[in-house]
Amino acid sequence: LPSPSFTIPANTFCANDPSVTLTVTGTAGGTFSGPGVSGNTFNPALAGAGTHTIKYKVSAQQGAAIAATTDSSTTTVTVSNPTFIYYADSDSDGFGNPNSSIVLCSSSLPNGYVTNNTDCNDGNASLNPNTVWYRDLDNDGFGNPNSSISSC
Repeated sequence: LPSPSFTIPANTFCANDPSVTLTVTGTAGGTFSGPGVSGNTFNPALAGAGTHTIKYKVSAQQGAAIAATTDSSTTTVTVSNPTFIYYADSDSDGFGNPNSSIVLCSSSLPNGYVTNNTDCNDGNASLNPNTVWYRDLDNDGFGNPNSSISSC
């Protein structure tokens, strides 16, 4: 029988992960099949969430008078839907931009992102929900230290 074997970089994926290459490590010339498989590429988004089996099947002729033999190898992969939303924090003030987010499967906070979307101006760290504003009833440019609010 042929020796069908292959590797895949991981067995767990997020649906928004990039496609990966399925690498033949045994008998070449076979074909891959399974959800999300095209040629020798596995695309988690095309496979969709769930547990999937990827198969590599090889056929070989063992002598002119003998029928072709077939063998296959399989591996199981799991694809999860992204569930964690993170918001860009370009000004590093701890408050995220409600208009710039990513959705991931991992609960590990990516660098430059936060879990809230409450920034007023992500280009200016001094403007955020904790900014203190002082009331200036006489419009002289100086606020009353006894009359303030914290807000955007």
